[in-house]
Order: sequence, then C-alpha cells, then structure tokens
Amino acid sequence: GIWGDLLSVSPEGIARFGKLLGLWRQVRDSVAVASPVRQGQVGGSGEVHEKIEHETGRGAIVLFSTAAGRQRYVSEHPVVREHWATTGTTVTFDARGRAVLDVAFEKPGAAIVFFGARER
Repeated sequence: GIWGDLLSVSPEGIARFGKLLGLWRQVRDSVAVASPVRQGQVGGSGEVHEKIEHETGRGAIVLFSTAAGRQRYVSEHPVVREHWATTGTTVTFDARGRAVLDVAFEKPGAAIVFFGARER
C-alpha cells in the first residue's frame, strides 16, 4: 500500500510511483497465482521474496538489505528474459533459465525486478 503524507510527495516521487505501478500492473496476475518463495529472515539483511508464476516465468523478486553491500540471489523458478530492474541491480540468466540477480546496495533499501514487464 501507499501511505503517509501523500500531499507532500514531490513531483519526482509521484512520477516514480506511477512508473512502478505501471510495471506492477503488467505482472500482477502472475504474482497473484505464484507460490511464494522466501529466503532470509524477515527484517534481516538478505531478505528475498520471489513470486514467479511457474507456467509463464512472469512475476517479481524483491530483495531487502539493512546495510550497504552486495547481495546475490538465484531465482528458484525459470523466468522470462524481458524484465525491468531498479538501479544497481544486474540481471543475468543461468543455463536453466533462472534469474541471477546481483544487487549493489549503497545504503539500506530494497531492489525490485519485474519479469515480463517493460517501461512504456
């Protein structure tokens, strides 16, 4: 959800919300039917949530970090190659078609990769 003092969100922040929601809409049906995969402790550094629809390879992976540093994650399920990723996230693919994510966190935060979505 989106909450907080929404009237104080900058025009740049509003554009970012719009962009992310547009990407989300492209994969939401796949995310809704995908079985969840979680790695790491909730609230810990290295927390990963994967929701990839097995039949289509579409969905999302979100990584959280509580500190600066690098994080690597290999998806459990094969994914489609078309994707969008947050800045600092490199996506490659292994021989089984799984996503290999390498994320550089400059500070605590989150990284998102939408598989089956593109910026329009």
